[in-house]
Amino acid sequence: MVGAELQTESRSFQRGGSRDDADQGLMARLAASGLVDRGCVLMLDLEAIRVRLGDRWPYKRAQVWEAIEHHLAKRLRPEDFHAQVGETELLLAAGDTRDVNLARALNIQKELLTFFLGRQVPADLKISQVVSLEGDVLIYEPVDNAALARAVAAAAAPPAHAYRPAPQPEPARDWSAMAFVSTEGRDLELTFEFQRVISLDSFAGAATRVRPVLWERGTSAPIGPEWRRDLSFADQLNIDLATLDAAQPLYVSSPARRVVVPCSLAALASIRGRASVIGRLSHDEKASEASLIVELMGVDGGTPRGQLVEATAVLRRHCKAVIARATPDRACLQVLKDGQLSGLSVDCSGFPDDDRLLLAALWSMSKAVRPMARALFMLGLPSMGACRLAQAVGATFATVRRPLTTGVEAA
Repeated sequence: MVGAELQTESRSFQRGGSRDDADQGLMARLAASGLVDRGCVLMLDLEAIRVRLGDRWPYKRAQVWEAIEHHLAKRLRPEDFHAQVGETELLLAAGDTRDVNLARALNIQKELLTFFLGRQVPADLKISQVVSLEGDVLIYEPVDNAALARAVAAAAAPPAHAYRPAPQPEPARDWSAMAFVSTEGRDLELTFEFQRVISLDSFAGAATRVRPVLWERGTSAPIGPEWRRDLSFADQLNIDLATLDAAQPLYVSSPARRVVVPCSLAALASIRGRASVIGRLSHDEKASEASLIVELMGVDGGTPRGQLVEATAVLRRHCKAVIARATPDRACLQVLKDGQLSGLSVDCSGFPDDDRLLLAALWSMSKAVRPMARALFMLGLPSMGACRLAQAVGATFATVRRPLTTGVEAA
């Protein structure tokens, strides 16, 4: 059990011996890491979730922490570690600077409160710093709002929304849109690739897909598909809005043209995110209703079904169709089954070039996904010849990967 003791200016938690082996080793791991002395061990207060649930908390507690673990698996790196402390406090430890860790912890706390409560109230944003270890006791003190603000500014200056013009890109990139610093201080550049979506009925062009590609500044290779999982909701939202801006000239200038735009489901989970995306679509609502296909990204087995249904219902009022990225995971497919979607897309960028192996991979994917998809988009196939194999296993649309992106689908 975890016992709590309130002290004069700091708080402490003592860890007992009833938890599993991994949890019992937390104190030793913290002591050996030296992260406490560097100010890199933080405690997030999630009491607001328990208050909202009220009498239901004892029955919902396990589900809440399961959802928190699922979220942290996407947000934290393998070298970071975390633990539940008490009923509603979450310990996070990472090897970055104190400012970067505080900014990340604040983002995670905001995301969790938004997910469970639908909003975040400043009074609920409480973070403490572990200042010492005394045997089996963690001593920690609250971080005041001024210190939090300074940390966020230091870790993400200029702010994520303050974009600056990017220098002229290398010829291999389609179109350089912007450079920006993420909320966690990463120096990134966003470009776009305009992909031809092929109808597998006629093998003619059926649409254009605007694919956002993210780069670490100063590197020559794009970041892989994990970037949506690693970035904060605010960064994902900014990228989605930029992608919609890049797509707008295509469907406004030619209403008959179909345009596919990826959009993070996570960014649509908050009221602000939905309002921002719908605001963009409303600029030319008739054109978007006639031409735009939104591809929802980030759906997995842990996605609340109601969240997907709500996002789909909202988007369908402003665009022609809504599809979603699928994985062959059974839990993910069960969520997608109830999503009222017009189709599903699958990432084929990692599939082999060999025809025999490729056909087996396509068949396995199609067998899992096709029964619940009115339309099936296979994205990132290795060649036009592979499109015929995709047609044979039941796909309806496809794109062909380009060598310049090294076969890695970023979206």
